[in-house]
Amino acid sequence: MAGSSVPGVLPRNGAEDVLQYLQDPFNTELNTNAFWSSFGYSIAAAVVLALLFCLLRPYNKAVYAPRLKHSKGEKAPPPLQPGVFGWVSPVLKTRDQVLVEKIGQDATIFLRFIKMSRNIMLVLSVIGCGVYIPLNIIENGKVQDSGSNAFTKFSPYHLDGKPVWVHVVVSYVFDIVICFFLWSTYRAVTRIRREYFESPEYQSSLHARTLMVVDIPKPYRTDEGVARLVDEADTSGDPTGIIARSIKGLPELIEKHEEAVRDLEAVLAKYLKNPDKLPAKRPKCKAQKGDEAYAPGSKVDAIDYLTSRINKLSTKIYEARKAVGNREVLPYGFASFPNIDQAHELAYAARKKHPQGSTLRLAPSPSDLIWKNLPLDKKTRAWRNFMNNVWVGVLTAIWTVPNALIAVFLADLSKLGAVWPTFQNQLAANPRFWGAMQGILAPVVTTLFYLVLPVIFRRLSIYAGNYSKTERERHVAHKLYIFFIFNNLIVFSLFLRWMERNLGAALDISQLTKLAMGWLSRKLTNPTPRELIELTAPPPFDYASYYNNFLFYITIALIFAPFQPLVLPVTAFYFSMDAYMKKYLLMYVFVTKHESGGEFWRLVFNRVLSATLLANIIAAIFVVSRKDNWIQFILMAPLLVLLTGFKIYCMKTFDDDHTYYSKGEKMRMSDDKVHERHKGEKVGVRFGHPALYRKLMVPMVHSRAQHILKDIYRGRLDSGFDDDTGYGDSYRMQNMAKPVPGQISGSAAPFELVSDSQMDFEHFRNRADFRDEAGDNSSIYSRPPDAFRCAATGTYHI
Repeated sequence: MAGSSVPGVLPRNGAEDVLQYLQDPFNTELNTNAFWSSFGYSIAAAVVLALLFCLLRPYNKAVYAPRLKHSKGEKAPPPLQPGVFGWVSPVLKTRDQVLVEKIGQDATIFLRFIKMSRNIMLVLSVIGCGVYIPLNIIENGKVQDSGSNAFTKFSPYHLDGKPVWVHVVVSYVFDIVICFFLWSTYRAVTRIRREYFESPEYQSSLHARTLMVVDIPKPYRTDEGVARLVDEADTSGDPTGIIARSIKGLPELIEKHEEAVRDLEAVLAKYLKNPDKLPAKRPKCKAQKGDEAYAPGSKVDAIDYLTSRINKLSTKIYEARKAVGNREVLPYGFASFPNIDQAHELAYAARKKHPQGSTLRLAPSPSDLIWKNLPLDKKTRAWRNFMNNVWVGVLTAIWTVPNALIAVFLADLSKLGAVWPTFQNQLAANPRFWGAMQGILAPVVTTLFYLVLPVIFRRLSIYAGNYSKTERERHVAHKLYIFFIFNNLIVFSLFLRWMERNLGAALDISQLTKLAMGWLSRKLTNPTPRELIELTAPPPFDYASYYNNFLFYITIALIFAPFQPLVLPVTAFYFSMDAYMKKYLLMYVFVTKHESGGEFWRLVFNRVLSATLLANIIAAIFVVSRKDNWIQFILMAPLLVLLTGFKIYCMKTFDDDHTYYSKGEKMRMSDDKVHERHKGEKVGVRFGHPALYRKLMVPMVHSRAQHILKDIYRGRLDSGFDDDTGYGDSYRMQNMAKPVPGQISGSAAPFELVSDSQMDFEHFRNRADFRDEAGDNSSIYSRPPDAFRCAATGTYHI
């Protein structure tokens, strides 16, 4: 009885085994069979997924090449051949200069980063494997150890008590190689960044010559006050300032309006599935909470109720837009300049100045701004950022436990059987089945978690106070990186992560998830026309997650190279594979939702340097631990100086050119062009919150139900207001009849009718309600959405 507690669950000595396994997750008696099992299954799955992609791609362009369909003119990627391998040639032959034009700067720089990482790993593989492996084999061969496996023979398992000068020298060589490739890539990225500044899209955009001014003190919260703050930073400009005014409640009203429209579309899609044979009863729904016209939880006619709700919300939005000019001012504003040079010169001059406590910075694109964070004061932003870091820290710490359990027990089910007798019986009875599961379970579980993790971090970052979405994404990438490194340095599951990377890369290019979701949506549900159109839109590329993945593998490879040199060629292989897979995906599938012109690069550069420094520190600790020889440790100290000096050199050499179009050189456009631009803009270029000008959504209905709409609809959706609001973009909802997207004419029901042939993103890619998901300034558009947006009255509103 002393050996067990609950029969078949966990004996007492099993609990001790659990602790032992968790205390020694690095156990270098790495189960060779477990590794090759996982490796074999992941490679097989990757090959199957890659073959599926090759076979299905020619027959499903909407999934495998949406950018080819929706990109126009110079933005269109090279055509694809219909053959199974017809995608290979365009991917191999398309060079960076063409990529910048086709997919944008962010995507091109991402691909350059992958190629840089691949080249680093290839060179380090030759050096590391050529030096470490022969040394380790020789030293391990001197010791009789029957327990050693193939992995331990290549590791410094028996170097105790011996000086390891080779590791000191190789650390210097590694650092020099990494710094060379970083410098070369930084130079290329800066060139791409300069080309971005010169591009027609950037030159014609509002934000390129606009400064954002935040933390404005109360005495300066006027249009003139914003201009005075800019003048305090530098008097050489000619700014037109505008202060923001409160739009309290308006964005929430628009969200409720869009929600009501989508609810109505969903009700109609189900009710009108067969227009010639309607259900006997009209659809019902519950009244919204807080709706004073109905008792809580009461059932009402869904069509009448939702159309009435849309009508009421439209009226409220109209009234709220009219009242904006009389509302309180907010502590932020914008200052626009006649040309880009003036804006960038002033931003450069004001980079270390805070006139009257305010902060001046180059304005992001209006679609990139997180508007609700702009009014936050410094203390609120600091507190929110602090709490965000706390929650990220808590999640990082908590995940170490399941991560350890996955790495120890799912990666090697024999260990789970050792502490769980009942499972051990199953393991013995079905060895082939559990052998297969061993290769699948751990990668699948971790892959699913790491798909959800960016969503969790992004939601935690929503209230952190970031001014723009691209800034938020960079912070998400930074926090993901810390999470991955912390968890995987505490719990050694390196090869497990590579199995996951292999599957993830193949799953990306197979687009199997999107195919399955599209099929299930069409077959098992009643999708609305809007949902079907959105399914055909090119998906946005998640830069934060992908950058984090590759940075993680670089870091782990550098850290563990002295202990297991095989990580270098394995990493080089995956970078080589992904370089082409991601190139295809960015050329033909994904779009950049918010083009930043390469703002991710400095984050990536700093993380690679941090990974190199961390690898040096661990190598120094290893050197000292092998033999009490502090000379070697001291000789590795200059590596810190080398990396610090290199960072300072790159910062001084490249950063200003990377950030500013002009720093003081008088390269302003001619007076004629300035006059022409001002004439087109009348009062001046001013940003506006989307809630003030965005057209309200109109319910979409399939055109096959056109003849029945007047019979099932029992009300009017026309809000009765006109366009004379001072915001020439206010939307008047009118009746629709023709099945032509966006065309309004007489009919008994106020809906937008869409036929099967029109149910494609191609017909709606220039409309804000659809373009937001595909990226308001993504690479599929020939010009940015903030180029010369003028209101009816000739003025702009915030």
